Formats: sequence, C-alpha cells, structure tokens
Amino acid sequence: MSDDLQIPAALIAAARARKLVGLAGAGVSAAKPSLLPGWYQLNERIVAALCRRIEDYRGREDYLRPLRETLSARRTADRFPPDYQAQILEERCGEHYFRALQCLDVSTGNDAHRGLAWLAQHRALRAIVTTNFDRLMVTAPEELVDAWLALAEAFHLIAQPEGVAATSAAVAQVARKAGDLSREAKVVALTALHFADFMPDEYVAYIQGQIERVLDPAERLHDPSIIGFLELARGRYLVRRQDGEGALAALAHAGDELRLAGRSPWRVYVLIEQAKALADLRYMDRAAEQLAAVDGLLDDYPIWHPWHEEAKGQLHLMHGRHEEARAAFTEAIRFAELLSLDRRAEALKQFLVRIERPPQRAS
Repeated sequence: MSDDLQIPAALIAAARARKLVGLAGAGVSAAKPSLLPGWYQLNERIVAALCRRIEDYRGREDYLRPLRETLSARRTADRFPPDYQAQILEERCGEHYFRALQCLDVSTGNDAHRGLAWLAQHRALRAIVTTNFDRLMVTAPEELVDAWLALAEAFHLIAQPEGVAATSAAVAQVARKAGDLSREAKVVALTALHFADFMPDEYVAYIQGQIERVLDPAERLHDPSIIGFLELARGRYLVRRQDGEGALAALAHAGDELRLAGRSPWRVYVLIEQAKALADLRYMDRAAEQLAAVDGLLDDYPIWHPWHEEAKGQLHLMHGRHEEARAAFTEAIRFAELLSLDRRAEALKQFLVRIERPPQRAS
C-alpha cells in the first residue's frame, strides 16, 4: 500500500460513527491464497466436467466441443449472467442450494477476509454483506476469535489481565455477529477466569452480566471446554474467598470437564487449586498428597512449576514451617524467572519479603 494513500475524511467519520457496511463480492475470495472461482469460471468448469463425463461415456473425444464453445460465447455475451445461473441452481436444488456449492468451499482466507474481520472487530463496520457462496467471511472472524482465545490463555500465565480486559468485549461481539455462540461463550469463560484471578471484586458482576445473553443459551451446547473454564473460574474465585467446600466442588467439576475437552495442562492447575482448597479446610495431609501427585505431572507441563512451589510454600506457612516455606517460594521465583513469567516472579518476591519481615511490636 502506498504511504501517500489519502482516505476521505467522510469515510473516516462514517467508520467512527459505525455507519459503514462492508460489501464483499467475488473478488474478495478470488485473491490468493483462497483462489475461489467466480460465477463465470464456476459455470465453465461445471460445463467442462459434464461434457468430459458424457464424452468418456460415449467414447467420442471432443464430441461436445461445439456445445461448450456455444455456451462460452453466450456467457461472454452476458446471455448467462451470474444471477441467472444462481436462479437455475436454486430452482434445481431448493433448500440444498448452498450445500451444492460447499464442494468448492475452502478454509484458507486471505488478507481481504482478515481485514474486513479486523474492521468489524474494532467496530468500524456495522455489518458485512457478501454475495459469495463460500464461508470465508465467517471463518475469518473465527480465526480472529481463536487467536484471541490462545492469547488469553497466555495472558493468564504471564499475569497480564489488561490484555484480556481491554479486548474481550470486542472479540465476543465479533463471535456474536458471526452467530457463533460457542466461541462467544469461550471468550466469556476465559474472561471470567481473568476476573477471578486478577480482579475478584468484579468477578460476580461480570458473570451476572453474561448469564442471560450468553451463559444460559450456551448451556445447551454442553461444551466441556466452556463448562471447564467457567467452573475453574468459580473455583479460583472461591479459593481466594477461602470457601474450601464450594471451591472443591467447582474444581472437581472443572477437572472432569477439562479432561473431556482434552485440556490436560489446565487440569494440572485445577489439581494445584484443589490442594489450596483442601488446606483452607485444614485437610493438610490430603493437600500434601495432592501436591505430591502433581509432582509427577510437571515434567510434561513445566509451566506450572511456579504455581506448584507457591502452593507448597503456602502449605508450609500454615504448618508454621517458615524455613521450608521460604525455600519453596524461592524455588517458585526461580522457576518463574526461567519461564520468563516476570510479573509472577515479581509478585512472588513481594510476598516473600512480606513473610520474611519481622512482625512489628506493639507500642
């Protein structure tokens, strides 16, 4: 794109006021790497394929060449325009109209699809209208939402909740406009986990605000990933509130659902949180056994080392074993630094300073 490209002020103003509608024609999906045919190309390929089948059956090569040339000439003369072709297809196929075209669909979008989806995500477009038979205008938002979900999990690990809080509403709206309840609910579930972990005072209000619009309709999906992260968020919130019984119930449900969803790394986090809940209920031996069981999983999922050592340190503190606690928190800091989890390392250092500070004497 040229650096001196001038965008009309009226267009910028309309985008800011959300008065723009994107119209995606055949050229959008014809670009690389999608390379889907337009109506004329599609018609030509269908005719060529049918003619080859008939010629092979009759054993007469080029038998139908005159017919192909006649049809091609009429297409060139606009005697068979795209809307006429679409009408014939619809009359013949009825409700299976789009299914007949699915054989040409691809999953690889291009910069035009992603650009329109980006504009929709940032609320510059009120809607996107497409005359195309492919689903690439749908899959482009799907790619955006899936990328955000992956980033949201990473932001949780590196303790950067602002990356989620600032974008989750816009991403959920992209999924909603695409009619994708599953992805919208996954955005809500991961956002809920961030509130539970980093902004617990706002967690309940956030969940209540999503119940009617997203969470109640999403129940019928029975998606274990959605349920798993929602229950993990609830369990994490209850752990922070030291509600051991409620936390254990929520975390047990989360573990079962995340196992069904194939999210084994997050199940390790669930086990660590369960150990904290057991400790809150003063089931110290069971909490220690739980953390010992996690030891055997950390070779496969080393990202959870800082959380594991932190939980061990908290358990030692509850037993009054300050030297062991200090060693565990120091190890948690070491792992966090090795894994480049800088914010978590800093938070652990601040906590270690607090527990090492001698208590103030009453005057």
